[in-house]
Amino acid sequence: MKTESLVKEIQNKLTSGKLSKKDLSPAQWSALVFVLLTSDETKIHFDLKKYRKSQGLEDLLPVIRNTRKALLDNCQLSKDSWRLLAPVIKSSSQLKELDLSHNDLQDSGVQELFGGLQTKCGLQTLRLARCRLRKNSCDTLSLALREDTLQLTTLDLSHNELQDGGVDLLSRGIGKLETLVLQKCHLTVQSCKLLASSLKCSNLKDLDMSNNNLKSDPRDPNDGMEVFFNALMSSHCKLEVLRLQKCHLTVQSCKLLASSNVKATSNLKTLDMSNNIFEWPRDPNDPLEPNDEMKIFFKALMNLEVLRLSQCNLTEKSCKVLVASLLRGSSRLTELDLSRNDLKSEGVHELSTALSARICSLKTLRQVISVSMNPTT
Repeated sequence: MKTESLVKEIQNKLTSGKLSKKDLSPAQWSALVFVLLTSDETKIHFDLKKYRKSQGLEDLLPVIRNTRKALLDNCQLSKDSWRLLAPVIKSSSQLKELDLSHNDLQDSGVQELFGGLQTKCGLQTLRLARCRLRKNSCDTLSLALREDTLQLTTLDLSHNELQDGGVDLLSRGIGKLETLVLQKCHLTVQSCKLLASSLKCSNLKDLDMSNNNLKSDPRDPNDGMEVFFNALMSSHCKLEVLRLQKCHLTVQSCKLLASSNVKATSNLKTLDMSNNIFEWPRDPNDPLEPNDEMKIFFKALMNLEVLRLSQCNLTEKSCKVLVASLLRGSSRLTELDLSRNDLKSEGVHELSTALSARICSLKTLRQVISVSMNPTT
C-alpha cells in the first residue's frame, strides 16, 4: 500500500477522470481507497458521482463513513445500496451531511436506512429530493426524528408525492428540525393547517413550501392558510424564513397574512411570495389609486427584513403603497425584490424617491423595467 508508484498511478487516474473498476486490479482498488481515506479534501467532501463508473460502492463505504459531507445524488443506486449504506449511516459519527437526491429510494429505502435507529446517528443534514417518496416515508422519518438517536436539523424532501397525509405524519416529529424543504410535494392548503400547531413548539427557522397549490378558499370559515399565518405570527414560533413561491396564492392569502402580521409579534424576517398572481380589486373612480386592502397588506410586510415579490402582477399602484410604508421610518425592510412586474416608469420614479430618503432602510432593490425607446432619443 505504501508503494509510491502504485499510489501515484491511482492519483493520475483520479486526476484524469479515467477510473473504471474493470481496469483496476485488487491492489489498485485498495490503493484508491487508501488515497481517498488519507486525503484531507475527501474527509470534508466526497462526491460518489466521480466514481460511479467504477461501481464500487461497497468498497468505498469506509470513505463515506469517514467523510463529513457525502454526495451520493444522481448515482443510480440500487436496492442493495440501501442495505450497504444503512450501517454506515446509523453508526458514523463523522458523517454530518448526506445527499441521496435523484435516486430510486422509495419508502422501502427510507425504512432500510432510518427505521429502528438503535445507536446515535451524527447526521445533521439529509437531502432526499426526487426519490419517489410517499406517505410512508414521512412516518419513518417522523419516528426517527422523535428519537434522541437522530440529531437531524435540515431535511429536504422536495419533489416527492408526499401529499397532505405525509405532512400530517411528518409534522409530529419536526420539533428538532431547523430547516424543512417541501417544494413540489403535491400539498394543498390543508398541509398549512397541519403544520400550524407544530410551528409553535418546534425549532423550525426555515420553511420552503414553494410549488404547491396552497390557494385559500374564501368560503371556508376555518381556512388552513389563516390558521397557518396566525401560528406563524405567534411569539412562540421561531420561523425566520418562509418561502411560498408559485403556490397559487391570491389576494385572499394577502388579506389573511396582513391581518396576522399587523400584530408585529412574529420572528419572521424573510418572506418570498414570488410567482403568485395578485389581482387587487380596482377602484372604479380612480383605477390608479391603491385600495385599502393593498395598503394594509404592504404596511404589515414592513415588519420584515427581506421581501420578495417577483412576478406577482404588481403595478405602479403597489409602488405608491410600498414607498409610503418605507418612508414612515418604522420599516425594517432592507431587501426588496420587485423584478418581473410591470411597474412602469411611474413606479420606478416612486421607488427612486424612497431610495433618496435618508429614513429609508432599503439596501438592496431588485427591479426590471422594460422601456420602449425612441430610436431618435
